[in-house]
Amino acid sequence: MDYLCSTLLILVSLTSFSQYSFIEPQHQTSNFPELNELSTSEIGNSLVTSLEEDVYNNGFHLSKTISWQSLGGTFTMYPSDLYPYATISKAMFYLCVGNCIKSPTGTANGSIFVLNNGKKVRYGVFDIEGDTAAMLTRNGISVPERKLPAQVIGTLFKTINVIQEDIDQSIQVKIPSDETFKQEFIYGGRTASTIKFTYREFVNNLARPSFSQDVQYDLEESNIVGFKGLKIEVVNASNLEIKYKVLSHLSRQ
Repeated sequence: MDYLCSTLLILVSLTSFSQYSFIEPQHQTSNFPELNELSTSEIGNSLVTSLEEDVYNNGFHLSKTISWQSLGGTFTMYPSDLYPYATISKAMFYLCVGNCIKSPTGTANGSIFVLNNGKKVRYGVFDIEGDTAAMLTRNGISVPERKLPAQVIGTLFKTINVIQEDIDQSIQVKIPSDETFKQEFIYGGRTASTIKFTYREFVNNLARPSFSQDVQYDLEESNIVGFKGLKIEVVNASNLEIKYKVLSHLSRQ
């Protein structure tokens, strides 16, 4: 812990850590598949998915594998999409999408700390899962409810021009929202002219039992089925798979 605190103090002295602001993403709902696209799904799979996402501009894709020595072991960061999380004085925290670091004890989350002098990358640091708030508080730095990335575990190391080309090629990065709301419409098979589906809702990847509903339709009446704003044209259906086109997507109402 003393090592971590000393690393943090180095970071503070270099970057005026207390002068930070968080990057606020745009929010959007993504629907799959595209409208009027001929799609195929097997029984038990979702025909459509509606997912709320956070969209960050000015992210980048780390195209190279980077390794470094720290705390008596080798840390490796693999190619990954990264998105801007917070600005700190003249620096920026970028977070990995998912786990992209292999530490001596296993796989962990990661981030890149970039101190810019003009447009040149000066230094980087990496981190794993943990709680930075307590460390910052102990060093007299006020921490808002929204926390900075996890514990700093590595010393600062030079990355001059190593990832500058990647950072210059900014991309849009999408990640599930903190309060993820997800909808699915799942194929349940066919008996004679009757076709079956299950509708499910998820919040933060947890199914909501009271928001799961089984529905069925008679194809002899119509090959267009609808539920909560969703309209699907059934092209062909069996007990193995269904071919269909989405005419309109699910509504959250």
